[in-house]
Amino acid sequence: MIDYQIFIEPYKSLRQHTIRTCFTGFGVLWAMLLLVLFQGISNGYYKGLTKSFSDFNKDVLNISINPSSAKRLKLTKTVATSLTQGLPFFECAVPVLETTSFLIHETEKEESSIIGIETNYAAIHDLKIVEGRFFTQRHIQAGLPICLLSKQTKMNLFGEEMAIGKSIWLHNTAVHVIGIVEIMGRKENENIALIPDTFFNTLFPTQTITKMVSVLKPKQDISSIQAKTKNYLNRQLQIQDKDTINIYIPYTKETKRFKILFLVIQGFTWFISGCLLLSGVVGVSNMMLVVVRERTKELAIRKVVGASTKHIVLLILLESIIIHVLAGMVGMGLGIGLLKWANQCLLPIMKLYDIAHVELKYATALAALAVLLIASCLAAIIPAKRALYIKPIDALNNE
Repeated sequence: MIDYQIFIEPYKSLRQHTIRTCFTGFGVLWAMLLLVLFQGISNGYYKGLTKSFSDFNKDVLNISINPSSAKRLKLTKTVATSLTQGLPFFECAVPVLETTSFLIHETEKEESSIIGIETNYAAIHDLKIVEGRFFTQRHIQAGLPICLLSKQTKMNLFGEEMAIGKSIWLHNTAVHVIGIVEIMGRKENENIALIPDTFFNTLFPTQTITKMVSVLKPKQDISSIQAKTKNYLNRQLQIQDKDTINIYIPYTKETKRFKILFLVIQGFTWFISGCLLLSGVVGVSNMMLVVVRERTKELAIRKVVGASTKHIVLLILLESIIIHVLAGMVGMGLGIGLLKWANQCLLPIMKLYDIAHVELKYATALAALAVLLIASCLAAIIPAKRALYIKPIDALNNE
């Protein structure tokens, strides 16, 4: 059974040399502070970019008919509806209508992609409304002549003028502009106008749809789902040719790159913090060697009176652990405090750089504490060995 005095002795030793202890622990404190800040900021940056590019976190399938077969085979809204009912791994399937036509405003005339959509198209593609607002369900049901323009289309037609509330001509029909959007997965210089699908059918009467944008439920195997979806649609449309159905997964590569990027960033922050912590460990180890040197006579006397090897090693180990834990906890506390201050005072500025709410995850904090304890034990190895090699007779004679 360990005597409680063994915990008091390291405390008294550290208290006698307060300044030296503080300077020794500063390296560990600084390493933990930077680790907390790096991890908090990288998590905030990850969440911010995830929100900005939320399409990358969705498994989206674009399903269409091969152009060579489009004349004899037609996708319809009924097929889109039956897809979610017949295949349980789909959350939704949104029909999309698309054609090309001219948009006219005063003397400006631009050829644009005209896309007819439903309201849930915005949620799937996370459309960013730059100005104005999106369609409502009432707009869709009424088939109102309204549209949303891409930023490039707005600049081509209106320049620096305000476009919201003004009208443009589409297929000899006046269309009211209600918003300007940024569309993920499209080229920045592409001319696009979004209109309600019901209004699209009024301008360009058709019973078919251009494609279906389908969202998978979480944690699905995309490769197997592609084959199952093709087989299901082949049966529904009575298709013999396996290459007639095109299934495109727009963000698979980007998703992998996105996740790998942040794994690299987190790994880099751990590496930098680990290097700083290593320098702190070396500093503590050097100080412990000095302590052993100063207490050579005391340790020799302890050996003479029967102190066990375990007792002496425990003294050195506890002193190292106390320095590391106290300094590390102070550094972690300061880091968490700075992150909270940043969330309260700097969040509007951080959002400009796609940094969301910064925080330290519990798992990261526990991992940091585990690393801290391991580091404290490593720092005590050499001083403990030095203490064990002390020969009482030689030590007392030298004194």
